[in-house]
Amino acid sequence: MINIVNMANIQAYPQPGLVGPTLGFALQNFFQGETYEGHRFASFSVQGASSQLNGENETLALLFPFSSFALTLVESGNGNKLSSLTLKTRWVETNSTSPSPSSADYLTMSEYTSYYIGVGASYSETTIELRFKSAMDGVNGVFPAGTFTRRNSGQLPTNSRINFK
Repeated sequence: MINIVNMANIQAYPQPGLVGPTLGFALQNFFQGETYEGHRFASFSVQGASSQLNGENETLALLFPFSSFALTLVESGNGNKLSSLTLKTRWVETNSTSPSPSSADYLTMSEYTSYYIGVGASYSETTIELRFKSAMDGVNGVFPAGTFTRRNSGQLPTNSRINFK
């Protein structure tokens, strides 16, 4: 059976003009009670898209149950406006016959990494939502899976500053 592990590296930067540490959080949402490749377990889900065919910059949301830890994530990044996110989505599979295999029993089948910047947060009595948008504005490592050339760029304005190699 193939499972999905989300590994989130969240960096919260101090407010402009204030001196303070950059806080980093390395979290994963699959191996409960374990630290997996330096990422400790946190209960969260990922909703949204990393890229669209038309290049829209869709919003990605990390949803946490309401807790003091999740509030720390929001407050340390000034309402998630001074945060960045590196999200690694990993497809893993186990061949263990154990009813509860450990993280060492899983093999990585595929992996995809994307990068985001914080755009805000909201919360209710039960959920805290951290919202992110792509730092690349609709472009990532495998999208559109081609080389940008004169031929596929079409007509450009005369004041464009694009260098084709």
